[in-house]
Amino acid sequence: MNRILILLFTGLSFLSYAQKEMNEAWLIIPEGLKKDANAIVRNYETEYFLKSSNNLEVKISYAITILDNEGKSHATQVLNYDVFSKITSGEIIIYDKEGKLINKIGLKDMKDYGTSGLANFFDDSRLKIYEPEVKETPYTIVFNYSEKFSDFFQLPGWYPQSSSDIAVEQASLTIHNPLNIQYKIKQNNLNKDNYSHLDTLLYRRWKMSDIKAFKPESFVKSSQLPSVSFSMKQFQVQGFAGNTDSWQSFGKWSADLIAGRDILPEETTKKILDMVNDIVDPLEKAKIIYAWMQENTRYISIQYGIGGWQPFPASEVDELKYGDCKGLANYTKSLLAVAGIDSYYTLIYAGAGKKNIDPDFPSNQFNHIILCIPFKNDTTWAECTADNFALGYLGDFTDDRYALVINGDQSKLVKTIRYPKEENLQIRNGMMTVNKDGSATANIKTSYSGIQFEYRSDQIKKNDTEQKDYLYNAIDIPAFTLKKVGYDYIKEAKPILKEDIDLDIPKSASITGNRMFIPLNLMNKYDYKPEKDTARINTIFVNMAYIDIDSLVYKIPAGYEIERLPEASAFESVYGKFSFSASVKGNQILYVRKLEQNSGEFPANSWSDFRKYRLNIVKADKATAILKKVAI
Repeated sequence: MNRILILLFTGLSFLSYAQKEMNEAWLIIPEGLKKDANAIVRNYETEYFLKSSNNLEVKISYAITILDNEGKSHATQVLNYDVFSKITSGEIIIYDKEGKLINKIGLKDMKDYGTSGLANFFDDSRLKIYEPEVKETPYTIVFNYSEKFSDFFQLPGWYPQSSSDIAVEQASLTIHNPLNIQYKIKQNNLNKDNYSHLDTLLYRRWKMSDIKAFKPESFVKSSQLPSVSFSMKQFQVQGFAGNTDSWQSFGKWSADLIAGRDILPEETTKKILDMVNDIVDPLEKAKIIYAWMQENTRYISIQYGIGGWQPFPASEVDELKYGDCKGLANYTKSLLAVAGIDSYYTLIYAGAGKKNIDPDFPSNQFNHIILCIPFKNDTTWAECTADNFALGYLGDFTDDRYALVINGDQSKLVKTIRYPKEENLQIRNGMMTVNKDGSATANIKTSYSGIQFEYRSDQIKKNDTEQKDYLYNAIDIPAFTLKKVGYDYIKEAKPILKEDIDLDIPKSASITGNRMFIPLNLMNKYDYKPEKDTARINTIFVNMAYIDIDSLVYKIPAGYEIERLPEASAFESVYGKFSFSASVKGNQILYVRKLEQNSGEFPANSWSDFRKYRLNIVKADKATAILKKVAI
């Protein structure tokens, strides 16, 4: 990710004092930092002046040399500001490879955008953006900025190396804290070989040097980049005071934000009561209310002022018929309360990669809100921003991770639902009729359930043309024509989506002389080959467990006979289980493939075994049947 974008997400921007002539040392690119690097940070000085618990000044001087075209994205400067922050000064200076000045840019020269112009996004923050147009590399850019912040509950994070393809000569962070204001620190991936730390009562300094670029490892659970995160022990945001002594206390602050925002219009209250008046089961009541909420609202993002943390009142969401995750969760909570159903506003870090929060570092580590609904025999979860999910289904956006259930000073961390591989199914059945010229017609029926439902869930809302456009990109067949597309959605907490497609494939098989070669795995080939790595550092992380079963029947053309079928294969390891077979019945070939993929973390030193397991699947998925033309 671009360094500046990371700073944008953490609320950070810049300043210092720029050189009118480039530092001569930057003309020399250190040989030891060139490997795997598209850009090199020459100097990155960051200073935080913590003047009070709601007064912070940030100054940054940052110089980066762009080595090649692949590194040009790291030259883009994006600054974010809003009602809680103000950019007080700044400049950008660009030098060519000989150190000669190319351009000097001030804040007024940067393009300024309001983010509220984005679709489904209401925000009072703005962006300043500058994209240098320098054709010849290498060139060096110096960024100098200053920004002031008010009303914050964490200091901006420090990211000395923001991308794996950036090397760093030197970077430092200094925190000036003359009033000894208390804050917490979390350090990640700081290598003791190129890192030093000075810690006094009123002054802290981190320094890193000679950080090499690297090829990022695949199948990792978290970022491999160095960083330092902070959280204020005591904070106040627009009159709402809180602390991060514990998850209970941080949850109490969140509870204060939503207090009194659950009032609904009398008309809506009556409507809800009328809908569920004859229903006895609380879960069935909740399903009806949740479905009604989905039908009568839509999702937008709202980031006005404290709206980044506080939901709109339920009455406003009811009137406007839209809300963000906070507003829709609070609105649904209010609707359920009308029917006598308790539910809890719940903070979570959402994302398909299952990035988890640190349970030992109470702080704002969240980016999303869901609902927790405890029933007598089980807990049900509600994703209030998805109009095509049933009550109880979270999906891979928020499953299997910590969440903070807000219940005043009884708030607590809990784990959300985990979907086992037995529920994450892709079951495919197909009938292919192969013609003499190698073309084929096919009917493919696929059932997607559990997390795998999400591979096709967006198809539910699309028209026929949009569905076909998606499938032309999603189906890994070199050339084909879709003749029919159909879907049947079973909307439950354990969702099932059934897909039924007809397609023409002009080159399903290849012909050489009097032989025809038919690849048997039509739509589910595994072709990713994990890289060789003899010095693996991180544990191996497999995010999702699932089961795929493909049963495909190939009707061979008249005038051909089966000369050879691939030998069946089966193997099993801690990472999963795989098998396939090909058999003959009359003039048909039956191909059956089953993959059971396990999830979890595995030791770094088992990478060669993991890679072998994956390569065996790649090899097996190339299984081909050979037909021979019958002599007349």
